[in-house]
Amino acid sequence: MKNIHAGHRKRMREKFLKGHAESLCDHELIEMLLFYCIPVANTNNIAHELINSFGSISGVFSADTSELMKVSGINQKTSEKIAFVGEFMRKFGKSDNEMFTENKSLKEYYSDYFRNVDSDVCLIVSTEQRYRIIDRICIPTNIFTEGEIPVNLIARKLLEKNMHHIVAGINHSKGNYFPTYTDYNIVQFFSENLSIFDITLKDCFICSGEVVYSIMENGFSPDKYF
Repeated sequence: MKNIHAGHRKRMREKFLKGHAESLCDHELIEMLLFYCIPVANTNNIAHELINSFGSISGVFSADTSELMKVSGINQKTSEKIAFVGEFMRKFGKSDNEMFTENKSLKEYYSDYFRNVDSDVCLIVSTEQRYRIIDRICIPTNIFTEGEIPVNLIARKLLEKNMHHIVAGINHSKGNYFPTYTDYNIVQFFSENLSIFDITLKDCFICSGEVVYSIMENGFSPDKYF
């Protein structure tokens, strides 16, 4: 019986080398990276599981090695390579010109970031005065709804990157920008639980397509919506 997957890696590489990288899905980009980490295995399934576990390609490259290794097929060596690529992307992607003087520009930043993200994730960016972005991490929103929230783990992730003044952006992949109870829980979590770590939430944006809604500007409170 003919193996329909025969030559799959070769076809993927040829597609990339011919300049068609923009047409590759997020899981395909991760799959190609895994080609060089895992010589013989179905990396397509592993790539899908990584995306499902961490919510997006950004979530995968922001994850700790210990969390990555919980995914079947990811060992210590592979997790370190993924983490290295993620760190390289953050260093390379930083720009001294990434400066925002008002919330409107920061809203545009979130709108652009979430444009091709089809899952509900929370992107946290660290800012200085005038909203210059220092760093960012991406967290699946289900962390805030499934069991006890890992306060110390999230705080450690932020402090490792020296992220003390943060702005959160929550992606609503279903197309409704109206705040949910989960959004309130996220705002409450960052406002109340992280203050002891000297981490301050400056604003939180709800993003849905081109619409970006500022919770702080609209005086968000649970009584207002529920």
